[in-house]
Amino acid sequence: MKLANTLVYLAENYGRKTEVGVEIFNIPSSDLADIANITVTDTRQILEKLAKNEWMEIDLSNQILHLLQFEKLSNLAQRVNAHS
Repeated sequence: MKLANTLVYLAENYGRKTEVGVEIFNIPSSDLADIANITVTDTRQILEKLAKNEWMEIDLSNQILHLLQFEKLSNLAQRVNAHS
C-alpha cells in the first residue's frame, strides 16, 4: 500500500512519538495522494478505513494524525515493499 509507505516515511522523519503512537501533521488528502502517487478518492478511503480499524485517528482541531498502530502500519509497508 503506497499510502502506508508514505505515512511511515512521514512518521519516521517528521513524527513525534507519544504514549499512544506517533503524531504527524494532518496533511491534506490531495497532498498525501500526490506524495503516494494514488488518487485522492483512494487516499480518503484508505484513511477512513485506517481510522475505522483504529490504526489512526484524525484530530482536525489540532491538525494532527495520530498513528495509533504505527508498528502494524510499518509492517504493512514492509510487506508491500518486499513484494514490489
